[in-house]
Amino acid sequence: MNQQSARKLQQIAPLNLPSPKQKTTARMSNVIRPTKILTSQSLCIEPFADQQLESSSDLGFDKIDDKQILLNQLNTEFQTSLIKLHNKQSTIDNLKTENAQTQQQIKNINKILKIPENSDLQQILVQVESILVQLSQSQSKFNKVSEDLSQLTQIHRELRDKSDMYQDESQKLSMQIKVMQSATPLSFQERDILQQQLQQVESDNSSLKLQLETYQQSVSIKSKSTNELAEQLASLTIKAKEALLQNSLLKQQHAEQQKLTLTLQNQLTQLEQRCQGLQQINSEQQVRNTSLVQQLQQNEVHVVQLEQQLIKSDQLNNQKQQIIESTQHSLQQVTEELKNAKSALNTMQIQHAESTVRTQIQITREIFERVQRIENGAEFLVEEFQKLNDQFLRE
Repeated sequence: MNQQSARKLQQIAPLNLPSPKQKTTARMSNVIRPTKILTSQSLCIEPFADQQLESSSDLGFDKIDDKQILLNQLNTEFQTSLIKLHNKQSTIDNLKTENAQTQQQIKNINKILKIPENSDLQQILVQVESILVQLSQSQSKFNKVSEDLSQLTQIHRELRDKSDMYQDESQKLSMQIKVMQSATPLSFQERDILQQQLQQVESDNSSLKLQLETYQQSVSIKSKSTNELAEQLASLTIKAKEALLQNSLLKQQHAEQQKLTLTLQNQLTQLEQRCQGLQQINSEQQVRNTSLVQQLQQNEVHVVQLEQQLIKSDQLNNQKQQIIESTQHSLQQVTEELKNAKSALNTMQIQHAESTVRTQIQITREIFERVQRIENGAEFLVEEFQKLNDQFLRE
């Protein structure tokens, strides 16, 4: 009997729980209840006496096998959940990358919307519509990820319930073992094997607690990240609405530009008709210009002659100025002589002075007449030049 019990204990496989080092970057906001950890104190393991057992089934080893199978199933489900959570985290990271690209494209659109009026408006509208399509795709992906996260939350709750159920069953089993210990003690070998199994259960429960705590932290972080992603998506939606509004304004401006283009085309047609008429007028004007050029050449020759006459007139004016200056000098001398004559008491001197004055006055009068003739000639030349110039301008 003792040998059968020992073989039965050796056939029990150790618990295959994940290592506490396994972590995940998943994030959710569910609050996980702390799990109950089995310890040697909670199991109330007492020293066994070196006594024989009647049957392994009497100690509940069949129940231990069932609990082992249940625990392995629970571990498998937990590992599957971690893998799913990791996949969802990768999906959310990809979605974040796409949202970042979408936001960058929206920034580029905002820059494009500030372009000058003569830019390619149709290309801007196409880019805005592309951004809206990408935004719709991002919204669909975000909704899918949110649904998957809800499913993961439900799976986690089921795992937590199964873990609690396993803890309760383990406590019941420990109580049964305690009762059977008092009735039928185990041998030292069987006691050591059972002690090792209980220590393994305690170690596995500790690992499970660490993993559940890590999972809880990851779920909390993932929830925070999901909320941030939702906020970014809301901000992106607002920007998309603004882009739609700007798109509508751009379409309105485009329609106005099309109307303006039609108006300009009509004006261009009218201008082409006017240009044809102006070309005919231009041909006639070229004929007139040819005759005017010939006349202009003649006028240039005449102008050269007038310039020569003006030069001569300037020379005469200079001579006139010199004569006037010499006349003024002579008048000054005459004035001095008159003063001298007045101061002289001799009548002969006075008569001689008067005769001299008359002579000087006569000379001065002749000089002024000569200057007047020169001025009249210069004025005539100026009038002739002005007439020719006016005639040239009219032509």
